[in-house]
Amino acid sequence: MFIPDFFIIGAPKCGTTSLDKFLTGHPDVRMASFKEPHFFSQDIGWQVVKSREKYESLFDITAEKTSGRIYGESSVFYLYSDQAISTIESCRSDVKYIILLRNPIDMLLSLHAENRKSGDEVHRSFESAWRNIGRSKRRIRNPVAMNYKLVGRLGFRIEKLLDIVPRERVLFIELSEFVNNWGYVMGAITSFLEIPPSSQVIMPFENMRREYRSITLNRLIASISDIVGPKSRHREILKKIGGVIRKLNMSSQETLGITPLFRRELEMFFADDTQLLRSLTGKRLV
Repeated sequence: MFIPDFFIIGAPKCGTTSLDKFLTGHPDVRMASFKEPHFFSQDIGWQVVKSREKYESLFDITAEKTSGRIYGESSVFYLYSDQAISTIESCRSDVKYIILLRNPIDMLLSLHAENRKSGDEVHRSFESAWRNIGRSKRRIRNPVAMNYKLVGRLGFRIEKLLDIVPRERVLFIELSEFVNNWGYVMGAITSFLEIPPSSQVIMPFENMRREYRSITLNRLIASISDIVGPKSRHREILKKIGGVIRKLNMSSQETLGITPLFRRELEMFFADDTQLLRSLTGKRLV
């Protein structure tokens, strides 16, 4: 089976889309044509591309591989799968992994906003969502993304990763480094992947912390995209139509923040895990 040379495996809402776009524009990199296929994460209930044939079709591997060209794939919830990395490693033992990180509380606030936009999250405030984890009886597209207590335990997940993968094959990047000093970070990434530097300019980060007027309408759009699949000839047309509908459905109302008291509660909940994360990665996570 074809296995890419490297994976971006996390964490969600930490800049992985911007990194994927940058690497897509690099002349010596061929990223999967569809971000977040999650082919190797069957165990967490979030597998977008389900067959080997469809997965391999995401890569331009029919032509002869040019010397120095490498292949990559981005699926941020591989980090939370107990089988994804083991499966990848059983197929190929020289794969490299890139993980972007940030303070887990800020990450979860952004993830909550994203879940609101996708239609999976019905609780407008993050505090309400936090206190109701696991209580929803509705069908959820990505169950792991809704388990904020699990997603926020980055230290635990990275410790499990490093039990399988040698530290020298993993690159950790803090989101604040990526945003504020991306030129240096891009140099670190190209050095890690052993490819020449590129003059490709990264797209600026966008903070889309707004909501949809109708969650039901947005869920319908997402469901149609799931049914059509990533390689359908109709996908691009539906994507454009869905984009227009989403813009019309967008509300200007900001996602609610959290109180200092609740933030302190979250800091205490994640304290041990955050300390573990800092010790494993050397990142400050401010």
